Amino acid sequence: MKKIIMMSAGLLICSGIVLANQYGVKSLNFGAPTVKDVDQVADAHDGDIVYQKPDSGPKTPGLWARINGAWIELLSSEASTPAGVISAFGGTTAPAGYLLCNGASYNAVDYPELAQALWDPSTLKYAYGGSGTYPTGTFNVPDLRGQFLRGATSDATKDPNYSSRSAMNSGGNIGASVGSIQAEAYKSHSHYITEGSNGYTGTGGFNNVAQFLNKPGNGGVGGSVYTAADGGSETRPRNAYVNFIIKY
Repeated sequence: MKKIIMMSAGLLICSGIVLANQYGVKSLNFGAPTVKDVDQVADAHDGDIVYQKPDSGPKTPGLWARINGAWIELLSSEASTPAGVISAFGGTTAPAGYLLCNGASYNAVDYPELAQALWDPSTLKYAYGGSGTYPTGTFNVPDLRGQFLRGATSDATKDPNYSSRSAMNSGGNIGASVGSIQAEAYKSHSHYITEGSNGYTGTGGFNNVAQFLNKPGNGGVGGSVYTAADGGSETRPRNAYVNFIIKY
């Protein structure tokens, strides 16, 4: 393994300089201790950039940078994705740099960037629940098992019931804030029934329905007319399972 510092084109005089050609890319190569992988680099500091050879260590071959005490692969989605981003994932085990969105609780000091992302300074709460105040305390990741996602809004034309939204976990946000949840609901509605010349007969909920409908005009009628229960145990669109994960 070699530690590499990339340089722009220009004339450099330094021990260990490598020139690909007269106008090509130049780099300063510093011999690193013989190690198994980037995690074994001795005396690593934030800002170090290391090239891991294809034949050493379990990590992907390529450039790795030391950021906030951890090795992050440069030019990878992990390096460019900010903490707190939620993604749909087709696997069962969260990849490196991510946690499953299963409602679990974590210490803020162990995941400082995610804790900062989930801390809501307007409500002084961790969005999905927790205790204490950032940068300490504990926080919950969102529990998105069996859930659909909805964009936050305080516009009643987009979410008429936003003010009644509750916290996902104890200590979490409510109302129009990120992290709040809603129970399932049907929008209020009615059904129109037309009576034919012979009236209606039936069983169960439709017994003697003609007595209610045999009225002049189109106004409402007294009493109750109802249909028999039908359908499944929930209202849902076609769907496929994924695991939601969150970047830390």
